[in-house]
Amino acid sequence: MQLPGALRSARVSPPWRAVIGAAVVVVLAISVMTWRILSASALSEPVATGYTPTPGRTPAAGASQEPAAIVSSPAAAPGEASAVSTPLTAQARPHLVIHVIGKVARPGVVNVPDGSRVQDVVTAAGGPVKGADLTAVNLARRAIDGEQLVIPQVGEVPPPAPPGAPGVPASGAAPAGSGGAPAGTGGATPGAVIDLNTADQATLETLPGVGPVLAARILQWRAEHGRFSSVEELAEVSGVGEKRYAELAPRVRV
Repeated sequence: MQLPGALRSARVSPPWRAVIGAAVVVVLAISVMTWRILSASALSEPVATGYTPTPGRTPAAGASQEPAAIVSSPAAAPGEASAVSTPLTAQARPHLVIHVIGKVARPGVVNVPDGSRVQDVVTAAGGPVKGADLTAVNLARRAIDGEQLVIPQVGEVPPPAPPGAPGVPASGAAPAGSGGAPAGTGGATPGAVIDLNTADQATLETLPGVGPVLAARILQWRAEHGRFSSVEELAEVSGVGEKRYAELAPRVRV
């Protein structure tokens, strides 16, 4: 089919204004759609608020869910120690140094915390051994730094408590009304023969040339060896030379 000659020669001119208007509408529509997509994506992302709800606890209806203000304490200045973050360790605690001899598993020098009792000192030395007479020692008194603790055997008279112990004056003298020596010793009469295995500190000091230091050494030797089996063993005590032994031998017995 052929068009008429008038139609074939006619030119079709597009309406440019309509085309431009349609293009603007398309661009606006694309822009609106893009904006909605971006807005929806932003709303779907969680917002960090710093608020962590307690498990199993739901805020009451209408209550504000805003996170509570977090108050942080200021950091300690350089060089300042924090009493909370640096607790007192066992190594830093004050301690007592005590020499334990006699009927214990591990005689020697032990370290115990300040405020320890005699019972704690005995435990630190390995505990008592067979034959130890714990009834002769006040296990409840406070230990004294630098003291020598003697755990006697059954039947042995222990040395007096050191100066500063409860009931003992700081000078080391026996408290008033104590009678000086335990019952049975009565402090030795000058010139009397003394039993090396039952004499106490005060009784030994009545011997010629025996002062507090030598008397303590005699008691220490007796505690470490259990008892004197002969008078001749007195010569084994540190500080008892030949001359001193010759003076003491006639005055002592076992």
